[in-house]
Amino acid sequence: MKTIDKTISYWSGTEDKEHACAGESQSIRRLSAQISSGDVCRFARQLQTLLQAGLALAPALKAMEEEFAEAPIGRLVKVIRTDVESGKPLVDSLSRFPELFSQVFISMIAAAHTSGKLEEALESIVIFMEKRQRLASALKAAAAYPIVTTVVAFAVVSFLLSYVVPNIAQIFTEMDHSLPAATIALIALSNFLRDYLIFIIVGVVVVVMSLAALLKNPDRKESFDRFKLSLPVLGKLFRKSETARICRTLGTLLATDVPLINALQITEPVTQNCYVRKSLTGLRQNIEKGRTVAESVSRIDFFSPLVYHMLSAGQLSGKLEDSLNQIAEMYEEEVETATKVLTSLFEPAMLIVMGVVIAFIVTAILLPVLEMNQLF
Repeated sequence: MKTIDKTISYWSGTEDKEHACAGESQSIRRLSAQISSGDVCRFARQLQTLLQAGLALAPALKAMEEEFAEAPIGRLVKVIRTDVESGKPLVDSLSRFPELFSQVFISMIAAAHTSGKLEEALESIVIFMEKRQRLASALKAAAAYPIVTTVVAFAVVSFLLSYVVPNIAQIFTEMDHSLPAATIALIALSNFLRDYLIFIIVGVVVVVMSLAALLKNPDRKESFDRFKLSLPVLGKLFRKSETARICRTLGTLLATDVPLINALQITEPVTQNCYVRKSLTGLRQNIEKGRTVAESVSRIDFFSPLVYHMLSAGQLSGKLEDSLNQIAEMYEEEVETATKVLTSLFEPAMLIVMGVVIAFIVTAILLPVLEMNQLF
């Protein structure tokens, strides 16, 4: 009987632990969902400032907890402070929140824990996150503006052709008068959109969903990602942004004493482009075989000759991380400039297209009216 009781007690205790772990995981996920990447950057910035001012880690976290008492980030700081005060290393506490603290962040803190350079690591993390956010914002803004403008323009033209033009066309039809070719074409287009608009929308949705399903295949996704890099204008932009992201991540990791092979392994998931990720894997494998970084880069088609020459110079001078950060800085500036130029060119081009479309609609409507005025 005692054996049975012990067995029941064991399984009951195990289930309680499992429920506790599951509850803690859910709590961590809920807290992570309330905190943005901007909050994480602010966390790193303030912690670095307090440590630089001479505070120890636990008091610095306590001060931050009081500062962010009203915000979700305050609850995160409280959890981290509790872990640190109980003797847990900072890196272990941060690792409990993988949705908030990336592998890059964790690896840099782990390296700092070994070298004792936590302040410098936090400063590098802040610079890295700010640069990355600025690059991502520039790319999102460049992509969002044309998409929103095109959708709005399509919606306006569809409304005119589907609801406004049919009413005017009915008036012309009742007059039983021969119509100009432009007006006939406009009425035909209006009738087509009115009858088939819903099918067009459904067709577009089906095509998009089919492409998304096809791109789940790794080989097709890699081919598509490689195709994006070969586009006439946007291809160079994609290539430069990916190069900047890779060099910024790798340079930041190396600057905080993360070993080269480990830094490359951490950098690989940073890019969402499958072809580029495969190239990074090839780069790491070449280095593992004993080749230099510059020599390995020269064997990868993705990287430009400029990257190879700058890394060669950096390797000879023993300042590889500086060369990587310089490449990142250069390409980040070029991407920001290119996105601004493309956006500024798209705006007048879109206005011209919209002007031509509206002018055609107005002309097609006014021509029959002018002809009837001439008759009377």
